[in-house]
Amino acid sequence: MLSYRLSKKAEKDLENIALCSIQNFGIKQARLYRDGLFKTFDMICEFPLIGSDQNHIKKNARRQVYESHSIYYRIDAKAIFILRILGPGEDPLRHLT
Repeated sequence: MLSYRLSKKAEKDLENIALCSIQNFGIKQARLYRDGLFKTFDMICEFPLIGSDQNHIKKNARRQVYESHSIYYRIDAKAIFILRILGPGEDPLRHLT
C-alpha cells in the first residue's frame, strides 16, 4: 500500500476545514470529520484508482469525494500526493491550475 503526502496548500486546506468545523459544529464533530478525511486518504492509498480522472483540470489529477469535500490527488511512484481538499464553493479550475 502506498503512503500519502500533503501539499502545503492541502495542509492549509485541512487547517481551514478544522477551524470552520469547530466554529460551526463543535470540537467533537470536527474531530470526527477530520478522522473521516484521514480514512479517505488511507482508502485512496489502498485503491489509488478509486478517484475519478481529472485530467481536464490538471494533468494526472484524480478526485475522491468525502462528504462535502473533494480530495484532489496525484499518484506518484512511491506515494499519493494530495494536492488540495476543496469545499463545495471552491472552483477546482482556479485552485488547481
